[in-house]
Amino acid sequence: MRNSSKSKALRIAAGIMGLMMLVLVLFSAFYIAAEADHECCGEGCPICECIQQCENTLRGIGDGTA
Repeated sequence: MRNSSKSKALRIAAGIMGLMMLVLVLFSAFYIAAEADHECCGEGCPICECIQQCENTLRGIGDGTA
């Protein structure tokens, strides 16, 4: 009986983590697409820095290192 409840909890946790990863990937991709042609203010542009962070996140997930 205990194993059944443990495995059910692990499946629920894995499902939640999977959904969180999906939301992270979709948000990053949509943000990059939406801000790709923004007016850059030069060195230290906060939008460019955020785009770079989103790209790093997507690369990390793709490599399996996230």
